[in-house]
Amino acid sequence: MIEIKENDDSDNRAALIDLLTEHQSMHITDEILDEEMVSIGAYDDQDYIGGVFAKRFGNTVHLSLLAVKTEWRGHAIGQKLVAKIEAFARERESRYLTVNTQDYQALAFYQKLGFTVFGSIEDTPFVGTTKYYLKKRLD
Repeated sequence: MIEIKENDDSDNRAALIDLLTEHQSMHITDEILDEEMVSIGAYDDQDYIGGVFAKRFGNTVHLSLLAVKTEWRGHAIGQKLVAKIEAFARERESRYLTVNTQDYQALAFYQKLGFTVFGSIEDTPFVGTTKYYLKKRLD
């Protein structure tokens, strides 16, 4: 008898990754499955003023986290951080750089850097907000 039930999330996550990896390996080479993460900080002397975190998987680098201290916004720190991630992506011959953002966050910022919206979901993660999915083709 099949039983569907809640279980420990760490055990379930590991088992799911194993199942997905097994399935993907039938269709995709290990070289394509390779992933890599990059973490970059911005500093004023020793003071951390912002940073970015991204992950490369296959031919795409996804910009996961980007933040700059309020008092440093408007000084091109964010642009410089994204430029570092773009350089990382180009060095690895990635085809796309992707990011998602909320309407109240940085949509115009990413569009100014050459990203284009390829999708959006209204009222997520909160009613009254829109989540945008953006990409930048690098080749």
